[in-house]
Amino acid sequence: MLRRTVLAVAVPLLLAVGLLTAPPSPAQSIPVSNSIGIVKVPDQVRKGNCAKYRLRWNFNPPSDQWTVIVRIRTPRGFSIASQFWDSNSPNNLGREEGRLRIPLCGSSVRPGRYKVEMQMVYSEGRDNYTVNRHPTYFRLLRHA
Repeated sequence: MLRRTVLAVAVPLLLAVGLLTAPPSPAQSIPVSNSIGIVKVPDQVRKGNCAKYRLRWNFNPPSDQWTVIVRIRTPRGFSIASQFWDSNSPNNLGREEGRLRIPLCGSSVRPGRYKVEMQMVYSEGRDNYTVNRHPTYFRLLRHA
């Protein structure tokens, strides 16, 4: 009897405390700004199940310490590729602008409109800030 009473009081209380202390949804709390730069993927012809596609970037980070994460999503919303840039990287992925070829592989690579999502994390002093960019889009075409 005592066990039931304790559970009847403790479980709702713990759930309420957990809900009150839960962080806000990431989609609501992260600001959106196109001034942080852009990642462009031009419309291209689909090359097969696993091929490399052109990508260009140009970042405008607010500080010297920054990281950029890019996700490419299929027309159905599935993430099929991601890329990571960091200001401390010794190779081309540490530069604020450049080009590369990103592999897109798998049965989900079909003709259609793909979404490119970009997020920048940068540091000012001891504080870190996260900013999203509005998505860009590109098409994979059947043939030229």
